[in-house]
Amino acid sequence: SSTDRLLLLSVYPFAPAVDNRSGIACAGLSCVDYVINGTGVLNRSTDHVVAKSFSRQVGGSVPNTSRIVASFENCRCEALTLIGTDSDGDLLMDYMEGRGVGVRYVARTNEASTQVAFLPVYESGERACIVVPGATSLLNRDSLLGEVGLGCRRIDMLRELLWFNLGYPYELKNLQKANLESMLSDLTQIEIAVSLDLNGAASSGLEENASAYICDALPHVALIHANFEEAVAFCATGNS
Repeated sequence: SSTDRLLLLSVYPFAPAVDNRSGIACAGLSCVDYVINGTGVLNRSTDHVVAKSFSRQVGGSVPNTSRIVASFENCRCEALTLIGTDSDGDLLMDYMEGRGVGVRYVARTNEASTQVAFLPVYESGERACIVVPGATSLLNRDSLLGEVGLGCRRIDMLRELLWFNLGYPYELKNLQKANLESMLSDLTQIEIAVSLDLNGAASSGLEENASAYICDALPHVALIHANFEEAVAFCATGNS
């Protein structure tokens, strides 16, 4: 089959498994959101409140972006992320695969659980967020570009695609500054266009100014996505 041909020929970096490059790799953060609806407000750390309901939903850059990309007609989309070998990870895999996203190159780990976020939503419409990073804290260059098995490297598969989108570097502690620059430099060598999603740039939890985390990698980046607050936070440090 064509998919078997892709995996087999990707083992050998001297020839891509396709004649014409096409498609997008959606790489970076994946998580599962536990949304708690209609919860009472926690005014103190020891408060006990009641909520109306909860739901489990996929979240993060990779599932959200890949779902949209895969909905375009004849657009190949490959997911590159790191998740746990648990039910939350299974949910993410089933969700993406069910929407036509390629998941054969997704890395899974026994060392940490899939990232989850608990989101209490108050009657006022406001919400809080408690994040358990889990596998995201381990995500690194090898998770995205390294071996799948039998000598097959993810970066060789990327030679078949046109774009590599990474989100969200501000929440990927192993893919910032020099580590980010090094990985994107490797991608430059295979002539794939890179885009960055700057979600988190406006976070008050950053230890340095927002630009410090990615500025060295920018020469390798073709496109940046940011909302107004994220763009202001990045540009306010004097970078353009």
